[in-house]
Amino acid sequence: RDVTGVQTCALPIFDGTHLRRFVDQPRRAEQTNFDIVAENLRRAATIRIRAVDQFDPRLGGLIRGLEQTLVGQCDGNIYLTPPGSAGFPPHFDTTDVFVVQCAGRKHWRIFEQYANMTELPPMESGWEPGRFEPTSKPRELALDKGDVLHLPRGVMHSAHCTDRESMHLKIGRAHV
Repeated sequence: RDVTGVQTCALPIFDGTHLRRFVDQPRRAEQTNFDIVAENLRRAATIRIRAVDQFDPRLGGLIRGLEQTLVGQCDGNIYLTPPGSAGFPPHFDTTDVFVVQCAGRKHWRIFEQYANMTELPPMESGWEPGRFEPTSKPRELALDKGDVLHLPRGVMHSAHCTDRESMHLKIGRAHV
C-alpha cells in the first residue's frame, strides 16, 4: 500500500504497448509508489486503478446503487491518461460499460465494424490485438468533465487525451 490507501496490485500501467503490473515496474531504492506513478505519467503511460469502489466510499456507494438498478455485481476502474496520449488501442469490453468523464477531455473513436466481430463476444474472450482490428472508419466524439457514455458489450472503441491530463471512470458488470 501507499499513502493513498490504494493497493499496488490495483494499479496496472499501460505504456502504449503493454499492460504491466505495478509491482513489475523498475524502481530505485529511494522511489516511493507515488514517484513510480508520476514517472510513468511523464512517459505518457495510462494508469488504471482497478476496483476503485474498494478505495473510495463515495464511488463504492455509486457502484452499489448501480448494482441494485442493474441487478448484478458491478465494478469500477479509473483511467488517468497524460496530455496528448492514447489510453488503450482499439478494443472492446465483454460487458456493457458506462464511462464518466471526471477531469479533462477525451476524444473517443467508436468503430462500427472490426475483424472477427461477433454480435456478443463471450465474457471470457481474451484480447488478441492481431485478431480484432477495426475495419470501418470511426465515429468520433469528445467527452468533457461530467459527460457520460454508454458502450454496449462488444463495441470497439479507443480514446485519446487532448492537451491536458484526463481521467475517466468506467463502470461495468463485474467478471465473476
